[in-house]
Parts: sequence; structure tokens; C-alpha cells
Amino acid sequence: MTSDLRVTCPNNVLAQLASESYKSGVYRYIATSWPSVPIKTPSTFRALYAFHAWDVIAFFGQFNVYMDHPSTGDLIFQDNMRKTIVQFVKTGTVTWPRFPSQTALINSSMIHAESYYNRDVCDFWDKNGFFSYAWIN
Repeated sequence: MTSDLRVTCPNNVLAQLASESYKSGVYRYIATSWPSVPIKTPSTFRALYAFHAWDVIAFFGQFNVYMDHPSTGDLIFQDNMRKTIVQFVKTGTVTWPRFPSQTALINSSMIHAESYYNRDVCDFWDKNGFFSYAWIN
């Protein structure tokens, strides 16, 4: 719920504005993978669920800094992230259509494109006056 209100929906708005403002394509993804074991963070908190920068840790191959033994699923997620980002850097495109028609969900088993990801949830936040909370830091 908090991720939708504070991250997913605002990023949809930003991606929509970018897609309307630029000629180049806008591609959006959401990492739906989470660590296979609680990971070490700079604080004493051991993160078990998905969190911001999990995709960055995977892409840069930094699992060894945050966990002792990454699972096969963790490594597949890393591979999916690397293939996606490298393809975009090399070609300027990815395997799913441009935003807003599709958002990719990247996890440890596949990359799945979904139409208008969380549109109903984001519309709910917006129509009920909660969306302004997304922009408050």
C-alpha cells in the first residue's frame, strides 16, 4: 500500500509526463523480486522483503556485500536485470512496449509486461484525495 502511494503511482505520473513530452520512448519496470534471505543493510535492520535499490544491487552484482549465499532465484533476477539494462543501453529499446501501454514486472523467474499496471489502485488514491501524500517528503 505504501509502495503504491509513495512510489508506484507517482512514478507512473512521471513516466506519463515524460512519454508525453519526449519523442524517445519511455520504458517502465517494477522489480517484483525480493531477497531469498534477510539481507545485511548499513543499519541493524535485516531486510526480508523487496526494497529500493534491490534491482541496483542485482545489476551491479553486489549480492556478496549484502548476503552470504544468494539463491538461484536471486541470481536469475540478477541476470534478468542485467539483460534488460544492457539491451536498453545497446539498442535503446527493451522487450516490452513503451509506457504507458506496458510496464514490465521483473522478478526471479521472468520478465512479464502488464498493461496499465495498478491503474485502479492509483485512480483510487487520486480520486479520494490521498495522492498529494505521494509528493510529501
